[in-house]
Amino acid sequence: MVGLFSLVVLVEGRSHVTSTLADSPHGAVQAFLETPVLNTLLAKLQDWPKDFSIHDIYLFIPLDGLPNAYFCGLGANGKYIGINIFHTVRNSLKSQRYCGILPKIVHLRNDSRSI
Repeated sequence: MVGLFSLVVLVEGRSHVTSTLADSPHGAVQAFLETPVLNTLLAKLQDWPKDFSIHDIYLFIPLDGLPNAYFCGLGANGKYIGINIFHTVRNSLKSQRYCGILPKIVHLRNDSRSI
């Protein structure tokens, strides 16, 4: 089942947040690597590989105690990228209703006092 994954990409002490649709955490990383986003981030750095692929994964683990959270480590030519992956939304079936936060209408009081 396809779901929404949020990715926090850590490169050279900087972070970039993005999201993607995928059927698994590994699929989310693969989908991210197929976009130009990481290459754009790497283009700003000197002496870094200009491209990483799924073959550069050296570690992929669930984060202990955090449901639906994972870490993926990429490495090439002595440079390393960390990706924290969070399964943020599971798609519901068409027969199911959204049970999240409901919008609330707020009525503001009309205060006629002058300041």
